[in-house]
Amino acid sequence: MEGCTITGTVEKLVFSNPGNGYTVLHLRDNSGNRVTAVGTMPPLEDGAAVTVSGRWVENARFGRQFEVATVAVKAPEGVDGLLKYLTSGAIPGIGREMATRLLAHFGPDLARVLDDEPDRLMEVSGIGPKRKVAIAEGWQRQSATRTSMLYLYGLGLGSGVIHKLMKTYGPMAPQVVKSNPYRLVKDIWGIGFLTADAIGRAVGIEKDSPKRIRAGLSYMLAEASGQGHVYLPKELLVGQATPFLEVDEAAVKEGLSGLLEEGDLVEAGPEEDHWLYSPRMAEAETRLADNLLRLARTHRPLPTRSLDLAVEAGADDAGVQLTEAQELALRSCLEKGLTIITGGPGTGKTTLLKAVVTAMGRLSLDCTLCAPTGRASKRMSEATGVPAKTIHRLLEFDPKAEVFGRNEERPLEHDAVIVDEVSMIDLPLMDSLLRAIRDRCRLILVGDPNQLQSVGPGAVLADCMSSGAFPVVTLDIVHRQAQESSIIRSSHRILRGENPELDEKGGDLFFVEREDAAKARDTIVTLVTQRIPESFGLNPVNDIQVLTPMYRGELGADSLNEALQAALNPGEGGVRRGQFLFRRGDKVMQIRNNYEKEVFNGDIGRVVEYDQAGSSLLVDFGGKPVLFEEDSLDELTLAYAVTVHKSQGSEYPAVVLALHSQHFIMLRRNLLYTALTRGRKLVVMVGRRQSLYRAVKNDDAGVRYSGLAWRIKRSLEEVDD
Repeated sequence: MEGCTITGTVEKLVFSNPGNGYTVLHLRDNSGNRVTAVGTMPPLEDGAAVTVSGRWVENARFGRQFEVATVAVKAPEGVDGLLKYLTSGAIPGIGREMATRLLAHFGPDLARVLDDEPDRLMEVSGIGPKRKVAIAEGWQRQSATRTSMLYLYGLGLGSGVIHKLMKTYGPMAPQVVKSNPYRLVKDIWGIGFLTADAIGRAVGIEKDSPKRIRAGLSYMLAEASGQGHVYLPKELLVGQATPFLEVDEAAVKEGLSGLLEEGDLVEAGPEEDHWLYSPRMAEAETRLADNLLRLARTHRPLPTRSLDLAVEAGADDAGVQLTEAQELALRSCLEKGLTIITGGPGTGKTTLLKAVVTAMGRLSLDCTLCAPTGRASKRMSEATGVPAKTIHRLLEFDPKAEVFGRNEERPLEHDAVIVDEVSMIDLPLMDSLLRAIRDRCRLILVGDPNQLQSVGPGAVLADCMSSGAFPVVTLDIVHRQAQESSIIRSSHRILRGENPELDEKGGDLFFVEREDAAKARDTIVTLVTQRIPESFGLNPVNDIQVLTPMYRGELGADSLNEALQAALNPGEGGVRRGQFLFRRGDKVMQIRNNYEKEVFNGDIGRVVEYDQAGSSLLVDFGGKPVLFEEDSLDELTLAYAVTVHKSQGSEYPAVVLALHSQHFIMLRRNLLYTALTRGRKLVVMVGRRQSLYRAVKNDDAGVRYSGLAWRIKRSLEEVDD
């Protein structure tokens, strides 16, 4: 039954997680019935008088329970209620004996005395001035919490939001909400502008309030950053904000002027343009441009004999005859301050990196390798035979302080830094890396500009290449062994705008035609659970990854995950978060960098244990167990199917790719190319061939507003002048 309400008294607090507010308790309702209530609740003590709303659920292990949605806390009433409350330990200085004495003296008037006449407590033997103050302050603290909770629930907020508010602001939460609910967006992760705006309406903030408009503009700029933009053109931001905020254009422009005057926005760009940045992004982009040029301007010519011997040693270690482009790149890495190396699959980037590391060693140069993700750094280590680190680990990130230990004041001590998968690196991370690279260090950037761009803001690799300021060596010869793969040959065909080679006998790239989306989804499940494991001997969970362009729709990641979970890991029980029920053995992905837990966006693990009552999961990330309690479960999603964007930096033995007209707006050449190059041994596409052909022909990578190339060129012009 939905929408039930129960009023009663907390009889026993069975379990309470202070980190996320998840609580299990026994209530005695007004009819004398005992009820087990579970859910996110404020801090409660035995004897507290509450009204809870929610629904009845049947738990397979614990039986019938009341799942709480909202809680209203009242001051305890009556002698019995006061006695239970005071003996629960909620008020310092009051035990059972003292509570009995207080009630014997004041009776049911005790609550009023505690509120209005605390000095009268000294009428009771055993209570002196110090004890009176402790009791009165303890009562007032609990009173403030109760009052705050009642106010917040009165705004129609859910328990989860209220718990975050109380955890962040304590009893001051109502005052914060009344004065400026829009600060919640900055202060509390998981609360966005729309939630804050709903609170703003509830507390009476008008649509045209300057604080609302400014908060809305900052929110829209932050959202644009989440879509990859470093800045937004002023005209575009005004045009989007006016209907979004439901105010007139003049009010939006006035809000922008206020933000610029206060320094909360920065305007930059060529004279005819008006680019609007957050201060953080403007500072990072300017600093990155300066640091790139700083490193590039330092050349280190080597004696010809020493250079030739180092190149020869590198080629010998690689075990192949280096191509002209590979040797040119190797010499550039040894002599120049900054070198960019690009190339598609099978063009010998890995071979070149091995040669670079060996040649550096021959010259007694200390060289370190890094990549943006744990998966990418692991691949780099496996390919080169040399240990590689994530950029965060290389820079000694401190998760508690949320700062890097390596920076301008404490730079890295290496002679050369090689960075792989640069197309994945966003502006803030690249800025942090270059801040920590000393003047005499060589920087080698390796990446594939044809892949999808970074999830975070910026187009670092593309901007560095288009600036014309740095040496770029492109490897474009596909080596003989790589040419045997249909996947690799077709990847290069796609880059030329040509359709891939499909369904060759003995090949590794196939297309299964399914016009109907539901049938395509069923086919994907069959391929993963039966056909590919039986034909290729691959594990359906560990070796096969389903990719899709989008989250939504019948062939989106969410729907495919539900279908694949039902087929690969059925059963009852688990921990629910949103639409997903996480079970033991589930394949999951971390979708947000969590530096404290040392798991990062895109990391994949397996659920090894769960606590249903406490709503917690234990997840194994490659031998590293990580505990997720209820307040961090929204950092996880099922990973039987993931978006192509989330697959960047990874390779899988087999990939099953959904391509359908449902994905129309996402069907682009760089997305298809990125998806195909994730598969090492096998790629099977399922859907409509017209969707495949559209992706091949659509070379529009989408607009990404980034000013790095402009800043680099401007700096060069200033030097020339």
